Amino acid sequence: MNNQALVKKWGASIVMAISILSIHQALANDGVALTDDRDYSTEQALGRLAAEKADKVAIAREFADKWSVFTDESIDTLFQAFYNANDQQLSAIENAQDYESVRSILLGPPPGSSGTLSKTLNKLGDSNKDLVYSPIVPCRVVDTRKKVGAFSSGTKRAYYVWGFLGPGKTNIFNQGGNKFGCVSPRGEPAAVHMVISANPVAPESNAGKGNVQVAPHGIAIPKAVLLKYELGTNITNAVTVKTAEIAGRDIDIQVNGQKTHIVIDVMGYYYKVDKNDADRLPIAFGYIKADGTKVSGTENMTSHYNSVFEYVITIPGLGTALNDVSTIVTPNCSSHVTVNAGKLGDKILINFREGSSKKKCAFQFVTFKNQ
Repeated sequence: MNNQALVKKWGASIVMAISILSIHQALANDGVALTDDRDYSTEQALGRLAAEKADKVAIAREFADKWSVFTDESIDTLFQAFYNANDQQLSAIENAQDYESVRSILLGPPPGSSGTLSKTLNKLGDSNKDLVYSPIVPCRVVDTRKKVGAFSSGTKRAYYVWGFLGPGKTNIFNQGGNKFGCVSPRGEPAAVHMVISANPVAPESNAGKGNVQVAPHGIAIPKAVLLKYELGTNITNAVTVKTAEIAGRDIDIQVNGQKTHIVIDVMGYYYKVDKNDADRLPIAFGYIKADGTKVSGTENMTSHYNSVFEYVITIPGLGTALNDVSTIVTPNCSSHVTVNAGKLGDKILINFREGSSKKKCAFQFVTFKNQ
């Protein structure tokens, strides 16, 4: 049989073999190629991958965008982890309600199998980055209906998510939040758990629809959308967001689409933990008015102002030893005062002095159990 006849007989098979070889070569190189392109567009992926892999590229890109806001992992690492996950893992991730669940799915055995651990992320859950959660009495930190006004499309604003109301410290109040501020039991939080609400306002624009994005202050707004809303409805969602952990504002919020008011209530804070440090644990906190009335705080404490000009904070179960607990007091007075705090049984005794005279003063306090 001559060469022409061979080409006629086997040409189609040769072309098919070359195509299959090209596909396998693309699949072998896709891990490197894809992580070099930070936008992970499906169009670019199709140029390197076989057509049947395009859907998985799109899914991995979507998941990487969605969950990147909840971790320090780079979007490249996240994308590769989702791309390497099998169909069962991707199906489970689709229904995940929090990032801890996603991490478990990626790092643990694939659902329904007894095989080896999934070779995906290996940094998630780093014990040096783990956080501890402290719930608080819900406290409003933002309400644009009271201050500044509604967001227009494309507007980005920076906000504080905690702070005291002391001399010169009216940050939370100036955002439309609680006039007494919002106490963070352990100071600067690493993340905040909050309920965010969108209250769209007329006239209609952008088909009456919009979305809200949140990021640590100073960080580029991610593609992830935490809340979608529509004119004529009030939409609420609970989210956990990392903070900037720097002096100044904590988070940035951007609104896209229909003009809307934003309301944010903090439910609790996350803090970094040094597992080798005997850290102190907060057991009670609150804001007390000058007449001794409890305005806000934990449910396990009561307060009153007694006949010897002392504020008495009662916390059942404190113990009898003087060094069982420590209390930090932040006065809210128009003049300079000194603070004295002591302990007697289940009671924390607090008084303020201006010179030699005792003085009434509103204040915030946090009591820690010493380990």
